Amino acid sequence: MTDREHIPALREYVESVAALLHVEPEASWCEEGNPSTAYIALAEQLLSYPGRLLMAQWSSDSGWRLALEPECGEEPVTLSAWPNPTRPAPTVVARRFRTTLNDLANRRRPPRAARESAGHPRNQPRKAAPHRGGNQPDAGRTSPRPGH
Repeated sequence: MTDREHIPALREYVESVAALLHVEPEASWCEEGNPSTAYIALAEQLLSYPGRLLMAQWSSDSGWRLALEPECGEEPVTLSAWPNPTRPAPTVVARRFRTTLNDLANRRRPPRAARESAGHPRNQPRKAAPHRGGNQPDAGRTSPRPGH
């Protein structure tokens, strides 16, 4: 296969995956190179990552991965990856993505790799919670005890 034949074949492959993920072909791109790469913008969002967009990313040397779109210079945060085979059938790719998106939607906690992302709320400094009483009798009281 020549380079001229390979580029349309790669584009057809990526657009087939996009179609099975219910994504318009315009929301995907691919680039022939060493490695060849592809990207599909996904319409789904996860409640565990409010406001974060998802993407499908492919590389000829590392296969497919589901990731959070990068924000402000960060690297994409990988939620799941499928390195082998590097170029499975489009139906296999779509099934893996749908299954993983369903699993992530039903999870309470994000995967560890995503929690460790610098932008994730779990990595932000925590504010001290107001004391709610407990075993300190004066907690929450704004004036001194009567008689003191």
